[in-house]
Amino acid sequence: MPPSPSPVTAARPGKISASAISIQVASRRARLHCTQTTTSSGDGSSVTVSSSCRDLAGNSSSDSRSFKIDTTKPKLAPTLSTGTIALNQPGVTASPGATDTGGSGVASSSCGAISTSSVGDHTVTCTATDNAGNSNSSTIHYTVGYKFGGFTSPLPKSTVNLGSTLPIKFQLQDAAGHPISDTEAQSLVSPTCKIAIILVKPAGAVSGCPTYSTTLKQFQFNLKTTNAMKGANGVSITVTIGGIPAAVSFSGLAPSFVGLYQVNVQVPATAPTGRAVPIVLTVSGLASNLATIAIDPAP
Repeated sequence: MPPSPSPVTAARPGKISASAISIQVASRRARLHCTQTTTSSGDGSSVTVSSSCRDLAGNSSSDSRSFKIDTTKPKLAPTLSTGTIALNQPGVTASPGATDTGGSGVASSSCGAISTSSVGDHTVTCTATDNAGNSNSSTIHYTVGYKFGGFTSPLPKSTVNLGSTLPIKFQLQDAAGHPISDTEAQSLVSPTCKIAIILVKPAGAVSGCPTYSTTLKQFQFNLKTTNAMKGANGVSITVTIGGIPAAVSFSGLAPSFVGLYQVNVQVPATAPTGRAVPIVLTVSGLASNLATIAIDPAP
């Protein structure tokens, strides 16, 4: 008895990877009664599969299906919900920024959780998968820092007697404005000093390290005034853009605004370009939280 005829089968229309296409053709007696053709110009283009069959009685039928080849991974451009992250700051999230232009489209994308429980450099990884099963991932860095609680009495002070000792008192806080823990504060001054006091005149860091009071929850540095400090003085401000020092053209109270401090800087010619170039403001040796700015290439 001759074998039973097998049907012509094809996957449903859609966007699939090339390896997913499966066409099976058979006639009752010989494959010579059926033909099959495919056309394709490569990744990102449509593949058309056409088949036709004729039985022994001369009856014929044909059909075609189109598919799209996609072997390209989706792209990711992760971003954070905020450019400045303070210790224990809630609600900070990362977005994958996944795209699959010209491909089968993004099927799913996600990012890991953002941890703000400790200061320093951290990473988060985002992933994306397209409808053809191609996957990709991208990891970005973010920095968690302290919130500067400001100077306390006697600063700000307009005049200081030459030769006197000026106590510089300040506090470091978390995102909610709570002083950092005693353990963490003490680790900043011992066994290695991680806090520097920098003056405008003479320019540079002052020798010595602040002390920390567990009772007052604040740091204190006793600055001995000298002839080299005579005249207008203050704390220095240093800004780095992409890790490169930038020239500060102005720093002070913003005109026409109450209580708003303004800093004008010039972007260095050698600064890196991109959508998220890191910028850091340093006051009295204390660096701000990491923020980012967009810098376009020079025309």
